[in-house]
Amino acid sequence: MRIHYRTFDGGVGLKDLLHLFTIQGDTKTMTDDEIYQRQQELDLNPPKTITVIGVGGVGSWVALDLALAGVEKIYMVDHDHIETHNLNRTPFKESQVDQDKVTALTELVSERRIDAEPVPITDRIENLAEHSGRK
Repeated sequence: MRIHYRTFDGGVGLKDLLHLFTIQGDTKTMTDDEIYQRQQELDLNPPKTITVIGVGGVGSWVALDLALAGVEKIYMVDHDHIETHNLNRTPFKESQVDQDKVTALTELVSERRIDAEPVPITDRIENLAEHSGRK
């Protein structure tokens, strides 16, 4: 199934944007309220910001799922790149092999949740601690 996606921005807030999906010739207009209705029924209150350290076999799914649950800003820290043997346990695509994991995951999160703000950090967490003066 091929999904065509367009965003219409009439100068309104992001929550008010309408999304147009065209699925096999059928057109349906959906609002954020419709897309995330189940989450609203559950009265989820996810944190606004999180940090995921390591976006491999577990962290990549955690970051993606938290974005889909409504976390707005996701710092993703990993120094590694995608290898073919990562594809069987991660959401990464074959076309993303050799990309930095955080860069590829930023693409995936942005495709699925346009109002999320993924922040890729391609480094080891130990290096970030040294730069901040903390250990």
